[in-house]
Amino acid sequence: MEEGRDETQRRWNVGHERQAAPRPDCDVAGSVGAFDMRNISTTLDVYERCVAEADQVSNAQSLRLLGTAKVVGITTTGAAKYHALLRALAPTIVVCDEAGEVLEVHLLLCLTSATQHVIQIGDHKQLRPILNEHVPTHVAKRGYDLDVSLFERLSTSERTERRAMPRFLAHW
Repeated sequence: MEEGRDETQRRWNVGHERQAAPRPDCDVAGSVGAFDMRNISTTLDVYERCVAEADQVSNAQSLRLLGTAKVVGITTTGAAKYHALLRALAPTIVVCDEAGEVLEVHLLLCLTSATQHVIQIGDHKQLRPILNEHVPTHVAKRGYDLDVSLFERLSTSERTERRAMPRFLAHW
């Protein structure tokens, strides 16, 4: 038992010896002093150009593929991330599910100049949009009511209840 402990201790000590010994090929202080900041700036510019070109190629491929689809689904987060692609796709109809939970600005971001119809599905009386900042809320009655969805804003401002109209109920 004592023999196994000695072997383990020896292995641990070897690791400490290696860590403590300075490596001649790793002169950090000398390397930092000789670093040329212009090279970093130039390299960063080239990198950013390459990333932009790769994004353009990727967006062109995605647009070619999505352009053949009859229906394209995307989250509001995806719409924000791929707004240029969404604008190029130019959807004429936007359908928003659970519209009562979507912030107004997120839904507006999904719209493009080609949008002709917005269909919002959901119940504005169930869940509200979630905000990280609680100051501009509807409950507090101050600020800009940012936690009120566009769906709720339109539903509460409308005077006619279209879902319960007799001519629609006759078809049920």
